[in-house]
Amino acid sequence: MNENEALDTDGTVQADDFVAELILGLERAADGESDPEIKSRLRGAAAVLGTIGRHVTTEVAGKIIVRAMDL
Repeated sequence: MNENEALDTDGTVQADDFVAELILGLERAADGESDPEIKSRLRGAAAVLGTIGRHVTTEVAGKIIVRAMDL
């Protein structure tokens, strides 16, 4: 078993992909937003998830994925 397969069994790889898609979605939503306040909030959320919040978000998403896989 390689490292990626080991990470995949605990949901980490899928969680990281999910978080990356979430960040991309927030950035795209900000790009399409005309209201400066909402645009700023969307960009701020993407920035937090892309930096300090990424570890926590990935960990939580991984746990959710593992629970879903156990069903």
